Amino acid sequence: MAKYFRWFTGGTAIILGILAWGFSAGLVAAQQTQPAQFAQGWQAYEAGRYDEALQIWQRLADQGYPSAQINLGAMYDKGTGVPADPSTAVKWYRTAALNGDPYAQFNLGRMYAEGRGVSCNMAAAAAWYRQAAGQGLARAQYHLGLLYADSATNGTIHYQREGNFPCAPGKDSGDVKSQPAGENARAEDTTPHPSLAIQ
Repeated sequence: MAKYFRWFTGGTAIILGILAWGFSAGLVAAQQTQPAQFAQGWQAYEAGRYDEALQIWQRLADQGYPSAQINLGAMYDKGTGVPADPSTAVKWYRTAALNGDPYAQFNLGRMYAEGRGVSCNMAAAAAWYRQAAGQGLARAQYHLGLLYADSATNGTIHYQREGNFPCAPGKDSGDVKSQPAGENARAEDTTPHPSLAIQ
């Protein structure tokens, strides 16, 4: 009986050790799979399976994955696979922006500059552009420069080229559509994009 008890106790320790190792390996594996899950969402998006992409990115966004948060914002911003909802887009851009993502900061700045999902607020746009520009995002630096150039001329913060950002301070123009922009679309518009630089 004593031998059995020792074996059982030792076996229990081994089993518990294996379970603990398996549990910790499972946690590490779950953390390591976020980029792979994000890539699956991107593949689904490019194949036009927007419901699948939305489901994958929603789960990752809820877990705090900034790239998924940005792409959810883009889907709601453009109405791709979901009804267009600029307010929900702002929610997701803001979540990622507060986590320090420069692309989300830029997109949130554009939402303020264009008055989409939020009231037009050029000071808030400038603040978000400044954060993204400080991280080296060239597009944010450019838009911040436009704001500064105009404010130096007439003392107010708004764009000289009204064609790019049609809302005037205090005006809400929620029907402005973003335009596709090319290879690094996240920095230039609201098209979901695989964020390789963020990984």
